[in-house]
Amino acid sequence: MSSETIFPLEKAGRILVTGAGGLLGRALVPRLRKEYPSAQVIAVAGRSTPGPSEDSIQLDMRDVEKLCDLVPSVDVVFHLAANIPRPPLGDQSQLLWDNLRLAEAVRAACLKWQPQRLINASSISVYHIDGSTSLKEDQLPAPDSHYGIGKLAGEHLLALSGIAKLGVVSLRMSSLYGPGMASLSVLPIFMERARQGQALCLYGKGERTQDFLHVDDACTGMIRASESARPGSYNLACGIDVSMKELAHTVAALPGWRVDVRHLDRIDHSPSVRVDISLAKQAFGYQGGRTLAEGLAEMQARLDELSEKE
Repeated sequence: MSSETIFPLEKAGRILVTGAGGLLGRALVPRLRKEYPSAQVIAVAGRSTPGPSEDSIQLDMRDVEKLCDLVPSVDVVFHLAANIPRPPLGDQSQLLWDNLRLAEAVRAACLKWQPQRLINASSISVYHIDGSTSLKEDQLPAPDSHYGIGKLAGEHLLALSGIAKLGVVSLRMSSLYGPGMASLSVLPIFMERARQGQALCLYGKGERTQDFLHVDDACTGMIRASESARPGSYNLACGIDVSMKELAHTVAALPGWRVDVRHLDRIDHSPSVRVDISLAKQAFGYQGGRTLAEGLAEMQARLDELSEKE
């Protein structure tokens, strides 16, 4: 495999980003505009999201005809739009259909645009995660959730449609985090509790692990993948598994946030996650992510800024 650059983004006339109002989109759009000033970066956000900027297009992504009328041609597409699991978790079947419809809308639009490259934001949820092995691309995908099934079906739908001249890349991302993320998972919950001086609570010994990928590192991986010579599916993660205990103590030790870490007599039924990123390193030179301490320090600075404005 080779990490050779075959399509430098500076040669792209138009770059389209779907899901531009989400955590990843809000990071990717300004970065593309800064690093590739000669390209026209078109941000598309759903109607229910604020969008990354005043010049973003806000519409229902499933309205393919309107999208193609507004954007007649595109060279590179970053497909980030998704419906993600949000608590309280009830019937999750809608996640499957929503994400499949989004993938189908992108496929239909790309059939008209015929872009050079399509980068699809997928998820490690396409794997069966039982904590026993490190997640690798050569293992048979076996999603444990409607969300994972939808993301896997989207990968196949986009990859098999022949819509990109240089191929389609699906990046299976681990747990994304970064400034401005919603408080829907353990990392932002810990950060908010620590900011308020509240103790951080762990189930049992806190041995369960996750792979936390900073949103800026995810952007780097997506850009590298877009310029590479390799289509296919690749894991995109930090490459370091972090225990809940390590996460809690790292948050608790941030400057000015000296809070207690408590262990609850409860079982954590979620499996540990470890992600192998060696294939992405070979294919397009991805080097993994920043350390958790570095990423959390950036988030703390953002939270401190928000606190000053309150």
